[in-house]
Amino acid sequence: MNKAFWDSRNKDLGENIKSLKELSAPEEYEQKERGKQPVLDGCPNCEKIVGVDFDAVRRKWHPKQRDTDTNVPCSVDALVLTGEGLFLIEFKSGKVDKANLYRKIYDSLIMLFEHDNQNIKTMRQSATCILVATQLQSYMNTSTLRSICYGRKELWLSPKYKDVFDRWDLKNLEGFVVSKTYCMPPRLFDRFVKIKRWS
Repeated sequence: MNKAFWDSRNKDLGENIKSLKELSAPEEYEQKERGKQPVLDGCPNCEKIVGVDFDAVRRKWHPKQRDTDTNVPCSVDALVLTGEGLFLIEFKSGKVDKANLYRKIYDSLIMLFEHDNQNIKTMRQSATCILVATQLQSYMNTSTLRSICYGRKELWLSPKYKDVFDRWDLKNLEGFVVSKTYCMPPRLFDRFVKIKRWS
């Protein structure tokens, strides 16, 4: 995916292109006050890939609503379009709130329906939702998980093993609102991007 494609397809989306590393950065106040780093810090493959800052797009669609309003739509952090379809990506450096995560996914899909005339059937067939969470990195300390994730075969992409990381039952959304879901730590996501040859 590149900026020219998004510009030609949709002006609002094309104006908000950033690298995935930039999109994984916490809010400015969190960087200053809490010293938080981007979720994808130390993930070289993600520095080369760009996506749409969907938080910025959401704020543009609803300029009169403040983020503190309870009725303001939520959104995932990034959208990436590849030959495989559309990827909705959420980056989390702290605790993951399941209800809030689900709301972000649903609200993002609704905004896409409104904005780009998408339909639910298209999303069920081609959209993938990915949660990249730093708290999952601790699951990779065991030798078993290391062999699964870094072995020659991509076992961690199979249904049998990807449940190891899905602590929020995202798989329940598969076939209902999106085609596939994945939960993974940052370094594994960096490997995922490389294997999928996103560009």
